[in-house]
Amino acid sequence: MHTINNLIILKVGGSVLVDENVRKQFTTDILTLLDLKQKMVIVHGGGPFIEKRFEKLQIPTEKLDGYRITPTPHLKVIEEVLFNEVHRQFTSDLKDKGVPIVSFDTPVKLPVTASPIFRFKRHDLGFVGELKSVDQTAFKRWTDSSLIPVLASMACDETGQVYNINADTMASALAGHLSAKLLIYATDTDGVYKDIKDSKSRIRKMNTGQALDLIENGSLSAGMIPKIESCIDALNTGTQRVIIINGKNKDALLKAFLFSLDEGTHLYQEGERL
Repeated sequence: MHTINNLIILKVGGSVLVDENVRKQFTTDILTLLDLKQKMVIVHGGGPFIEKRFEKLQIPTEKLDGYRITPTPHLKVIEEVLFNEVHRQFTSDLKDKGVPIVSFDTPVKLPVTASPIFRFKRHDLGFVGELKSVDQTAFKRWTDSSLIPVLASMACDETGQVYNINADTMASALAGHLSAKLLIYATDTDGVYKDIKDSKSRIRKMNTGQALDLIENGSLSAGMIPKIESCIDALNTGTQRVIIINGKNKDALLKAFLFSLDEGTHLYQEGERL
């Protein structure tokens, strides 16, 4: 196994990439972390962009517990939006800021392989996948050279079949495969809430047991369920801490890097203390 010391996996939600000013401020923060010699891998989604395209095409879509059901006709639409629109714009912004990146313009070029997801045995999600394997040697080579790999959340299996992957679960799986010390989710919410209707109920820190309780008692929104499940998966495979932040907040990424409890929700393994 090729260990990458002090690695951060950063998942950037599509909601953070919608607004140009927010996007450019966020890329500036990424550059700051790179200036601090921080090794990083970025995974991004594109939910709002994909929803907008399907609405324009008048194609109905459906989600199950935060996972986008992806029949064959939807695959090409998602791939076109995710790579030709979202990925292209985000990586262009990073390059404009002087961030040295490695980007991949089609799913087949990603240094990972996918397999069908088996989480929902009684429901056909279509071509929804999860990460199966990772080219650890390639990631180590890039990060050791101060390059940031930037991945959109789709990948292929060994036959070349493309799968749509939830960006949260993809980031979590990468954290496990690459032994990341920290996983950060940049979203459009200030963290996890005890009561999603009460803005003052943000949970500053919680362990994996408390996170499981939130899932089981139905406190979480559908979109938050795969995020929390992926947080738990990452912690169970060796990641030291997972932080959910609002990527639209100024300096949120830098505060998370400094482990400031003033920002987001910090998750850690049961039995440990922050």
